[in-house]
Amino acid sequence: MIAATKKASPEHLAYIRAWQLANPDKRKAACAKYNHSLKAKIADKRYNMSKKNKISQRKHDLKKKYGLSLEEYFSMIDQQGGICAVCSGPPVGHGHLVVDHDHKTGTVRKLLCDKCNLGLGYFNDNPELMEKAAAYVRNHA
Repeated sequence: MIAATKKASPEHLAYIRAWQLANPDKRKAACAKYNHSLKAKIADKRYNMSKKNKISQRKHDLKKKYGLSLEEYFSMIDQQGGICAVCSGPPVGHGHLVVDHDHKTGTVRKLLCDKCNLGLGYFNDNPELMEKAAAYVRNHA
């Protein structure tokens, strides 16, 4: 579809409209091609904005929840070799290591994969309960 501009004369606009009416298949194909390229541009823009917003949101969350800067978080990843402090495995779940902290004091401990972090959370960070669970697994393996 040919886009009309402010500079187009009434005669030119009439010609465009007449062509569109006389060539509906060509007009439909041109519109589809234009819309497809427009959707691709919009999707690309959304992806780039989403990526930028995720980084910005991550920085905000780290600072607000744990008092960590993004640089400090990446430093912790480097110190741990990019692996979970509990299972020594790569990040699982969200695709990044999560900050483990003491819920009573707020003290940051280490970085964990999602599974280990959730496991500790389900056991309420209670070592005795975790030891009972470990003994249970050993006895019923």
